[in-house]
Amino acid sequence: AFDIKAACQTSIARYSDFVGLIRPIPETLAFVQALRAQNTPLAVATNAEGRIADVSLTTINAQGFFDTLVSISDGVPPTPSPEMFILAAERLSQPNTQTLVVEDSAQGVQAAKDAGMAVIQLIEGSTS
Repeated sequence: AFDIKAACQTSIARYSDFVGLIRPIPETLAFVQALRAQNTPLAVATNAEGRIADVSLTTINAQGFFDTLVSISDGVPPTPSPEMFILAAERLSQPNTQTLVVEDSAQGVQAAKDAGMAVIQLIEGSTS
């Protein structure tokens, strides 16, 4: 039988081999910095495991920009379920209708729409 816990642990362990290859998208980081400078509440909502998300944010020196992190480690289902985004908005004390999601996947875009949130989709390789 497939052991999901063992598979997750192996994945997390192997992730450390590649963490040094993570690079921020300069335009996205500048956008987040500008929002933070205006005291905009910010969250990360990710289908990744919480420890992986923490390491990723630390690697690109972005961990301090966000007020909260929501991940599958919080017990919410991954996108395309909207629950991750809804929890992030709740933690920020923001109504869904006043929340903007910046997303890089089609399933995440749909999850944001299903949550009643505005969404901007990042397209890989696009700088506009």
